[in-house]
This record gives sequence, structure tokens and C-alpha cells, in this order.
Amino acid sequence: GTPPAAPRSQALTSNAPSPGTIIAPPDRFNFSGTNAVDAETLEAFFGLPFDTLNDNPNQQTAFEGSGIVQSFMARAGDVLSFFWNYLTDDAVFGFDFSFAVFDGTVIILGDPATALVPSDTILRDESGFRRFDMVIPTTGVHLIGFGVVDTGDTQSLSALLIDRVVVFRPVRIDIKPGSAANPVNLKSHGHLRVAVLGGPALNVRRIDATTITLEGIAVDFRGPRKAPRPKVSIDDVNRDGHPDLVAVFEIEDLVDADALTDATTGLTLGASLTDGTTIQGTDSVRVIPRKRHDGHDD
Repeated sequence: GTPPAAPRSQALTSNAPSPGTIIAPPDRFNFSGTNAVDAETLEAFFGLPFDTLNDNPNQQTAFEGSGIVQSFMARAGDVLSFFWNYLTDDAVFGFDFSFAVFDGTVIILGDPATALVPSDTILRDESGFRRFDMVIPTTGVHLIGFGVVDTGDTQSLSALLIDRVVVFRPVRIDIKPGSAANPVNLKSHGHLRVAVLGGPALNVRRIDATTITLEGIAVDFRGPRKAPRPKVSIDDVNRDGHPDLVAVFEIEDLVDADALTDATTGLTLGASLTDGTTIQGTDSVRVIPRKRHDGHDD
């Protein structure tokens, strides 16, 4: 199968035909037990004008599909982020496509132009997980939806995996404060310090230290086993007059979880404020790879 983009649950929707075809029986691909609906019903579900889904990358008639939708609160300047993976048996004909809908605007995700690779799922090909970010333009209630449709035919199947859907307030972080290149040795048994930079819009003392993670890996803890405390401190690392929060992580924990590999070029820190607001920031790293026994890099 396709593992999730993070240790969280995935959402999956497919355009399994109703009642099904010889090529794609619904009992094999209809994961929810709910049949796909016609395009007009799907458009109404997303609050889209009639015929919207016919305006697709290959300009084919949309026949049927499925989707999910969720409302949420956000402030102007917040970031909506999610990971998506388009899976399909339709790569030969290239008719199907998957999409997101934000406040009535269709955003094409996987489509005939998407580069695909062989999939380890019951579908033949997939895009692999890709990240999508957008800045929320206004404060208030918003709608986000995800869907996948058959176009041109109802024969071949496609599906959309969605993971790590989050709305966060972007913040600035500094990995290895005082270092410009941020080198990290994969063989190190030491710690990695990451600073969340405070400012007029962010009082770092409002960060709930127990929620701090780096690529999903929890901040290091110290103190007695029965009452450990997050290994964080307050300092002004960039000397701008605003307090910063410095969190400490075990490099081995990041490596063991594959959050830090030879291919890593950046790391993302996430946390919650005491009022429940999610914050997130990313900084670059330069990985120093492991050495083979012959002295060469892996």
C-alpha cells in the first residue's frame, strides 16, 4: 500500500462506478460502500455551478465521482496545507482527474499532465504524496473539499488520498541558531536546537511546549520519569529584542523515524499556542551523510 505522509489517518475517495463495470467492479474499488454520484450531484455537493467539472484539463465530459467537504475557521494570513496522492488505472487514456475545492474555486490536483509512478496499491499508478499550500485571504468560515471524477468514460478507476490537512499560522524558525548553513550529521548522537523566533505578532511564551514537534518528532524531554518536562528555553537568539523559544530534539530520533535522511533539505516545526492556534515554520538544513566503511558517502 501507500503509507501516509505522516503518522496520521488518511482520507480516501474514489470514482468507483455505480453499479460497476467488468473492468472495475465496485466491490473491489468502492472503499466506503457508497457509490459514486453523477457529476451534477457532485457539483451541487461542492456548491459549484452546473457544468463546472466539465471545464477540466482534458475538456472531457465529467460522468461521475465522489468527494468530501469540511468547513473550518481561519484568519487572513493563515496557511491551509495538505498532502495529496492521485492514484489511477486511467493513465493510458488520461481522462480522470482529482481536485480540491476552496470556497467555490476548483484547484486541479492529479490530472492527465501529472507525472505518475507505479503504485504498490490495487491501482496501477500514483503521483506519490505532494504538498499543497495556500494563504487564506480573509478571516471567517471557509470550505475545503476534495474529489475525483471519471471523465470521458466510466471504465477505469481513480482515487485520491488526502493527508495532513492543517490550517496554521506561519512563524519564523531558525535551525541551529548562529549557523547559516545548518549542517546536521546523520551519525550524530547529539541534539538539534531549533528556535521559534518571537516578534510583535508572536509571544513565544504562549507556545504550549508539550505540543512542539519537528517533522512529527516530539521535542526532547528532561527531568524525572514521572514528571518529565519539554527541553525548551527562552532566549533572544537573534538579538532583536524579542524573546525566542529554543527547543531541543534528539538527532537519532529524527534519523530513526526517517524524518532526517540524506535527501532532507529542510525541516518543519509545528506546535500549538495556549489558545489552540496551530503554528508552523520551516528552515533549511545541510545534511552530512553517513560514510560507508570504504570511506565514501552512502
